[in-house]
Amino acid sequence: MDLSGNMTRQVEADLPVEQGDASHIANVGRLVEDMELKMRNLLRMSYHLGRELDLENANQIAFCRGGLLRQGQGRCW
Repeated sequence: MDLSGNMTRQVEADLPVEQGDASHIANVGRLVEDMELKMRNLLRMSYHLGRELDLENANQIAFCRGGLLRQGQGRCW
């Protein structure tokens, strides 16, 4: 199986910056981690939705092959 693609996200925030670079680095790190979490959740939802559709289709095929659907009572393709 080959699964590939790309995703780009952008975020803007006004955060307080104290003296020195430490607070700036902490702010950037927080933004990166928040965006990473959002992107992982989006990918996880996409995977689970696709998996649910695969299972639904497999069940439909099993019903059709098993003769459980009579003519006019369901959809067999």
